[in-house]
Amino acid sequence: MPIIGNPVKGRPLAQIVRAQGDPAALSASIDFILEKIQARISLHCQRHCF
Repeated sequence: MPIIGNPVKGRPLAQIVRAQGDPAALSASIDFILEKIQARISLHCQRHCF
C-alpha cells in the first residue's frame, strides 16, 4: 500500500538517507538466528521424534 500525504512528524520517506548495512553484522545476525532455529528443532526432536 503506498504511503501518501504529509507526515505528522519527521520527514517524508523519500527524504530519509538510509545507512549502508554492515556485512559482518548481517552475517553474525543470520548465524545467531540459524543457531536459535536449529536449537529449537533439536529440542523438538528430543521431545517428539524418538
